[in-house]
Amino acid sequence: MDELKQAGNPRDVAQAAYMLTSGQGKGRGQAAGGLRETASFSLLFQSNGEIGLQQFLEENQERAYAGQQVRFCELPGDAGAGFGCWDVLHGLPDGARFTETLQRNAAKHYGTAYPEFIRRTIQEREAMPAQFEALRRAFEERALTRKAGGQAIRAATRFAAVAYAGEKATEWGITGWPKGEALKAAMRMFQDWLKAFGGEENREPRKMIEQIQSWIQSHAGSRLEDHRRPSVTDTHAPRTMNRAGWKKPTKETASLNEPDQVFEYLLYPAVFRNELCTGFDPSAVAKELDKRGLLVRSKDSLMQKFREPGAAKPGWFYVIPSAILGSLDDEH
Repeated sequence: MDELKQAGNPRDVAQAAYMLTSGQGKGRGQAAGGLRETASFSLLFQSNGEIGLQQFLEENQERAYAGQQVRFCELPGDAGAGFGCWDVLHGLPDGARFTETLQRNAAKHYGTAYPEFIRRTIQEREAMPAQFEALRRAFEERALTRKAGGQAIRAATRFAAVAYAGEKATEWGITGWPKGEALKAAMRMFQDWLKAFGGEENREPRKMIEQIQSWIQSHAGSRLEDHRRPSVTDTHAPRTMNRAGWKKPTKETASLNEPDQVFEYLLYPAVFRNELCTGFDPSAVAKELDKRGLLVRSKDSLMQKFREPGAAKPGWFYVIPSAILGSLDDEH
């Protein structure tokens, strides 16, 4: 799939990411009534171009979901060897000449390798499922740890399928590659994809935390009133418009000089649900924060009671520590 930016409707592209991997086409009616036979298929595909699916959707005000990124596996176009997407040029002067050589050879020998591959696949199809399963398990054990989520595991299966096909083609004398070369290449591509994906754990939990972090980084200075100078008692304090909660020093740092104080952020539950958790289940976000130690909770609740200045009674708040502003890669 080439040049996503030329696609017309970003919603069509978002749906295509699911439909291409669902194995089933749309159900359509017949003119005389009833349903037409639904097309079914099984395929792997890759995308290239100047921008990726997530960037394309976000530039068009559409949200990119982790499920799309797992199905629509995008690979970085730089192998890191200084030759663009190639790591070896086989004696040619630069990546452009190597690409041209590949294109000429592909055009010259088009229709040669694939029919032979299919013929041999038909001959050996009874043994191939067990062979693939053994390679898939070995690929997964080498590429992932026990922390891996279902999204990374599903993607690993697809890269393992590419590795298996390449190794069988080599075994059948179709590629001319050394044994293990296809597996090595697929493993390298999977590791590149995994790095771009953000790690082997499921993407949604990380995106939840990134969204909370981004909101606090963007709005803590303007939407969270400073508890040290509440406007109800300090007429010279800056006015907080559209207040979303409070920021106040922790008990451990409240007695220190102001530059040394560490804040915690108290969010109104409605603001937490409607703004910070947009697109996610708020209870799932709160549980993920708690799991990562990024929620200062009470004994029996994920929230804490706090009486804000000017209020008659304490109210419930989600309390997030300043650790939310640190690197998310340092948590585990």
